[in-house]
Amino acid sequence: MKYLIKLLPLGLTLAGIPLGCSGEDTPAPPGPGNSTTGAGGSSTLSTSSVSASSMGMSGAAVTTQAGPTTSSVGGTTSQGSTGAAGMGGSSTTSGQGGMTSSVSTGQGGMSTETTGAGGSDTTGAMTTGTATTGGGLDAKPSAGCGNVNASPSPNLPNNTILSVPPTHDGSTPVPVIMAFHAAGNPNTQLKDRFGDNWEDKYLVVYPKSAGNEWNNNTDGQVVDNLFNALTNDACIDENRVFATGHSSGAQFIVQRLCAGEKRWRAIAPIASSKYCDSWDPVPALVIHGIGDQERSWDPNGEEDIVPYRTSNGCQQTSTEYPVDGCSSSGTQVDPGCVSFDGCSERTLWCQHNDPQYGTSHHGLPCFADTLIPEFFGSF
Repeated sequence: MKYLIKLLPLGLTLAGIPLGCSGEDTPAPPGPGNSTTGAGGSSTLSTSSVSASSMGMSGAAVTTQAGPTTSSVGGTTSQGSTGAAGMGGSSTTSGQGGMTSSVSTGQGGMSTETTGAGGSDTTGAMTTGTATTGGGLDAKPSAGCGNVNASPSPNLPNNTILSVPPTHDGSTPVPVIMAFHAAGNPNTQLKDRFGDNWEDKYLVVYPKSAGNEWNNNTDGQVVDNLFNALTNDACIDENRVFATGHSSGAQFIVQRLCAGEKRWRAIAPIASSKYCDSWDPVPALVIHGIGDQERSWDPNGEEDIVPYRTSNGCQQTSTEYPVDGCSSSGTQVDPGCVSFDGCSERTLWCQHNDPQYGTSHHGLPCFADTLIPEFFGSF
């Protein structure tokens, strides 16, 4: 596994911020992005064959081992989880002409632990499954295919973490996930939680918001910069670029859709909010806690789900979508997932009872670890 972290310019540091969602509870009207995150700065690329590497700039360092990854920027450290053993490789072929990509098959017994505000734990079993490339679209190689090597160095926005899968060889297009952190969290949040479940197959970028939270007015240009850098400086499948985010990160996805974003193949927002009535159709896996205390105006997500359903032309009726339950902080979690009927694009909604983020029901539910890559892998 190869990681690249775009560092802040010399003399700046990234302060550690405790988990939380303050400052994101009230949706602001969306608007076009009007600021650009600088693409300058230096970068360090390390591979799993290197035991340690360091850069003597403002105390920044990157250490990569064959499994766990530790990232430190300006003295703030986040420890990734150890890669789970027993992951079997498989391959699938998609589309006319056939794009072949390596995927991982999770073997039972893998567990994930996370700590949210209030210090609660989540443990969920990973079920056996194979992510496939489908969705009726052939792979669309980006401009970088054939012009880059297996270890790309795209000119990403500052502080963006890049994870390159072993399947990236510079000529075979790979799918992409853009993962947007919650307010008050570092951009290692989703990497630490989900990285082991998707980094073997997907090229994943973990950008950082300009401020404490995501806002389309100040951060909208980040998405354009990500697309431009990955398209030109890596070999990606432009038909399979996905987006997921938690809380403020999920709200940012919605703000981008309201502003006309059409480049994501599918989305998986966790604890988002309503910012407009509709947008262009896009497959969606919408996850929302029951009794979410950070969404006091819409605690059960009944308002949140409406634009997704409207945009995809869904009926209000739905069919149960079976997802394995899991245990979180002593609670047996019911994912509560349904698939809406009559949609032009697949629309799943999971109203869950996972108490994560302290006991606020606002966190990353235990079943999302496998459901999100399973959903993206179906396209």
